[in-house]
Amino acid sequence: MDVHRSRAECMNRLGDIFEKNGDLLNALELWEMARPLFERSSQTTQIQAIDEQMSRVGKDVKEHYQKNLARLTELSVPAGKVDEVHEEDEEDEIELELDKAEVERVVV
Repeated sequence: MDVHRSRAECMNRLGDIFEKNGDLLNALELWEMARPLFERSSQTTQIQAIDEQMSRVGKDVKEHYQKNLARLTELSVPAGKVDEVHEEDEEDEIELELDKAEVERVVV
């Protein structure tokens, strides 16, 4: 039990560090990995705290991506036009020519 708890605490703290540095996706990933370890070690207070963190940060991440999607629709980037498509040459068929002497050496 102590091993699970120690690993979970480490992941939880690393998630906190990632959050403070603005890397919310890695923070969420670490908290998601820590949660079942806290469950195995019966740390209900920690489970509740992680759930609250993931909920709060998850909302921030969702809002961030929604803003980015809205910005994408505002961009007016000209679409490129493809003038010509070059197909790769099909592999040339390789014809094997057997030497007549080789064919005759087949043992019957």
